[in-house]
Amino acid sequence: MSYWAQPDVKPMICKTHLQIRCRLPFGHDALEVAAREAVGRKLKRGNLQLSLNVSRVTEAPALRVNHELLNQILTLVDGIGASHQNIAPARWDGILSIKGVLEPVEAEQEDAEAVRAARETAMKVTLEQASKGVAGSVQNPQSWWAFPANSPTHRIPGFADRAYEEGARTFFIRGQMGDPTPEAAEMLRYCGPAADVSKVTAPVHIYQGGADPLVKIDQAEYWRGHFPNVASFRVFPGEGHDVQYRHWDQVLIELAGFTDQTVLCDAGKTRAVPTKETDGLVAKGATLGICAWTKR
Repeated sequence: MSYWAQPDVKPMICKTHLQIRCRLPFGHDALEVAAREAVGRKLKRGNLQLSLNVSRVTEAPALRVNHELLNQILTLVDGIGASHQNIAPARWDGILSIKGVLEPVEAEQEDAEAVRAARETAMKVTLEQASKGVAGSVQNPQSWWAFPANSPTHRIPGFADRAYEEGARTFFIRGQMGDPTPEAAEMLRYCGPAADVSKVTAPVHIYQGGADPLVKIDQAEYWRGHFPNVASFRVFPGEGHDVQYRHWDQVLIELAGFTDQTVLCDAGKTRAVPTKETDGLVAKGATLGICAWTKR
């Protein structure tokens, strides 16, 4: 058994700064720090998307002979041949094709804890290395808070400018250079074992963009299966890493306890309707969210 990793790099032109987007499979998040650091040594500006596809390659299993069963069959064959001399002798290809004569050699069971520990060690970076890796983005708020051109955040008046201003105020307060260490420390938290959330009793709401290139849907499914009290779980097809901004209206009503309602713009009016009616209304022209999203 082995794994095949196929990187995919898509460069685009950007004249003002370096923007890097990483798309990694669940459990490989620690590679982002090293990737950003490596790209930062080579490029100073541009828009780069890095993605990694990992697939499992399984080799054909080795075979072994079940000698106990084979001896029993050969004994039976000899007995039948002695009493029925008009029967053609048994052929080896026929004997070996009998179920159970040839068995696949089972690979030894991997020690899950040992494998996980080895994986974490291989992917671990120091806080200093992580800080250097994210410094370029943290110290450039316009890069850190940038969203793709098709992001709905661009339809919120002043959203991007306010984000850039707040980022600059935070990281350059009193004229000092922004320190990337706290952000690096937060990112490294994702490189360790997942937290035990089995004792969390508060209601949990999970929102996932179906086309999110940064946080894949399997991560949302993972937490859905581990939190004991998931009050709502919504996947928005075709949407990215900005669903918390695009669907803040839905988030608010569910936090208020209306988890069985969906916010729609229907016939020019904003409504909260039973979720079971949503698909039918959308098929007739309604759109998700308040009507302000339908205005251009």
